[in-house]
Amino acid sequence: DFKDYQKIIKTQKNWDNIFKKYFVIGKIKNKEKLISWMSEIIPIRIEVMHSRDIDKNQLKQLREYYRTFANIYNKWKKKDKY
Repeated sequence: DFKDYQKIIKTQKNWDNIFKKYFVIGKIKNKEKLISWMSEIIPIRIEVMHSRDIDKNQLKQLREYYRTFANIYNKWKKKDKY
């Protein structure tokens, strides 16, 4: 659940030692922005979980988040190889 992920990321030690080096890119410049961003996804995720339609703005938002996470994943993948 995203709320659980938020709790893990909010822990300063986890942020400093694990997440900071990957999530300080693009529109996500700090921990608070990431937490806020994840909070925006939660209601959309709930709609989809319950087989409800989402509107065009929500779909656009999810696509933007997907691109951002894909960039983060690719950055992690490159670092992991070395």
